[in-house]
Amino acid sequence: VGGAMDAQRQLLDELMGTDRNLPPEQRVGRRRHFSDPEVCKYYLCGLSPHYLFKNTKSADEVFRHLGNYQKICDDQCKEEWEALPQEEKNKYGYEYELKVLLEKLVSDGDRRIARAHDRVSKENAPIPLTELEKQQIDGWSEEIKKVTEESEAAAEEGDVDAAEAAMTRIEIIKKMKQDLERSKYPDKMLSVCPVSGVYLSSADNEQRKNDHVTGKQYMGWKAIRDRLEEMNAIPLIPRGIMTGETTTGTTIHAEETTEEVTEAGRGGTRIIETGVVEGTTTIVGTVIATEAATETVTEEIGTRITAGDAAGARETEIGTEGETEIITVDR
Repeated sequence: VGGAMDAQRQLLDELMGTDRNLPPEQRVGRRRHFSDPEVCKYYLCGLSPHYLFKNTKSADEVFRHLGNYQKICDDQCKEEWEALPQEEKNKYGYEYELKVLLEKLVSDGDRRIARAHDRVSKENAPIPLTELEKQQIDGWSEEIKKVTEESEAAAEEGDVDAAEAAMTRIEIIKKMKQDLERSKYPDKMLSVCPVSGVYLSSADNEQRKNDHVTGKQYMGWKAIRDRLEEMNAIPLIPRGIMTGETTTGTTIHAEETTEEVTEAGRGGTRIIETGVVEGTTTIVGTVIATEAATETVTEEIGTRITAGDAAGARETEIGTEGETEIITVDR
């Protein structure tokens, strides 16, 4: 008998692997799925800010939101994710989570850029002229005006040498005036990159400018801003929130809010999805109690109907605690 059992065990090992009895997440030979907790969901949806800015100064900004991030960027999982239709992707909410993160990063970046502009404005500002320097510039301005009149008079009298000498004197005075005014400005002017927030200098040569626009920080921030712009054009929704349809074909685009409720002494969480149906705000949701009993709730502004078979409500499967069941209401 023992020999037969060993043979069967060996056969099962060959067909299903030696770790067949372990939970799926503990199986060594198990193929990774995009929904696995160790997979970076941001990477699936276009980019991972953590790996985008790894080993750069911008990494600290990402760390504030993600902490010590150790997720895996899996190309095979990304291909599987990208093959899903948009409706299926919405069930996971990964794109919505990426959009929220990118909005936070861009908001932080814009505030940092605004602060940098304030600093640059102060550093680029000229040093005020002293009273003596102001008097000197005023004197030069008056002299330029006087010599110009002399040059014009000499030209009218046909005294070419005197006219040329006056013009030479004017050029000398103008240069002295410009040199003094220019000395009040810094040797090089600073500016701020509107994409990455990196400081740039007027003294930068072409190679330095090219290194900036091809560098990791600039390319990373540009990718984030471009991706956020793309996502803003797509109606994305949080995980667990789906879109339902009324009998008239109007789509309810829902947003999720959560509130603690007590129904007849039963504690629980009510998941509320708000949407717009033909211009009217409607709330539909499910009360998920800690006890076995659950009830369907449909609400309109100013009116609350609480019933398992509320008028016009379709039958729906009740979710378990912690899950969200989307209910659509026929109008």
